[in-house]
Amino acid sequence: MMVPMKGWVLGVAAVVGLMVTCCGDDTSATSSCTPGDTQLCYCTANSQGVQVCDDSGSWGACEGCSSGTNEETWEDDTSGTSLVWQNPAADAPLGWDAAVSYCDDLIWAGHEDWRLPSISELRSLIRGCPATETGGACGIADGCLDSSCSGVDCAGCADMGGPGPEGCYWEAELMGPCSTYWSSSDHSQHAFFVWFSIGAVLHVVKGELNYLRCVRP
Repeated sequence: MMVPMKGWVLGVAAVVGLMVTCCGDDTSATSSCTPGDTQLCYCTANSQGVQVCDDSGSWGACEGCSSGTNEETWEDDTSGTSLVWQNPAADAPLGWDAAVSYCDDLIWAGHEDWRLPSISELRSLIRGCPATETGGACGIADGCLDSSCSGVDCAGCADMGGPGPEGCYWEAELMGPCSTYWSSSDHSQHAFFVWFSIGAVLHVVKGELNYLRCVRP
């Protein structure tokens, strides 16, 4: 059973496959599409962005393209993981399948071995919410991904009460929307995510839209 989400409602736009023929800045696909659909697109130097299908059924410009000057990373030397994170995070939400593909195909800061983090890895970014930080009472982790692992301990803390910018439950150095972020961990038709504005660890159907922050190694 899914943990209640405190009134939060995500969009339900469908996500279509990865575009493979696009080059140059802010290019757009020529194929028709269903208004509201999103897809990945390629920009200069193989960086990636996101396109949205407009009301006329045509793909819009490739938005959120990195120029190469903002391809920074953040190494977590405070939680004991030493993981390296994309920073800033990708600036557009995607469905789960597209999020996995985005990280698998990402070339960022000169590296090609990016991936979508597991739920235990994503939890390691939580700061200031003891129950959902690594080792906290919330049972959801890489080795426990069924409904028995969820519960009130995973529901998070006060809204925007964390130590990060504007109360986000992550480190001050992390950049990106203080929102919901996908993990690679899934169970049946659902996948797990962290809601950083309240520090919650939850799961939702894979067609919903969440943000993402890729990790390596």
